[in-house]
Amino acid sequence: MLLLEAILVLACGGGWPTSPPGHIANTFVVVLCFTMGLQNATITKVSGAQIRTTHVTGMVMDIGIELGTLTYRSRLPGVPPVRPGMGKLGMLAGLVALFFIGGVLGAFGYRTAGFHVLVLAAVALFAVALPPVLGDLRSGTQGVSHGY
Repeated sequence: MLLLEAILVLACGGGWPTSPPGHIANTFVVVLCFTMGLQNATITKVSGAQIRTTHVTGMVMDIGIELGTLTYRSRLPGVPPVRPGMGKLGMLAGLVALFFIGGVLGAFGYRTAGFHVLVLAAVALFAVALPPVLGDLRSGTQGVSHGY
């Protein structure tokens, strides 16, 4: 899936001086939304439905739940204390921070380079997707070893 995402993002990021004509730009937005859905489906599958990467509000809510759990103290005798998921809290905080940083850099990059800024994202996706794809091609498993 990541390789397909990389190809779609590269198709949107290459080939236009800075910004394509309006009707083509609208098509790019649809393709990029589809790509976001692919990303969300892939991460949801890989994480066992623990993470939905395009739903930042859900991640912020989960951060709030973990922070609330961190401050909770049971006053009932014999009731074990509630333990926060510190690893989950760190992962969610990191993802939200990366979304924020990516949004700022993406907006600045688009303002500077138009759709060409997507070439950087496509290269990053290719870099992440190629090692498992090449490994699958060598072993003949075609994604089975990765569970997706």
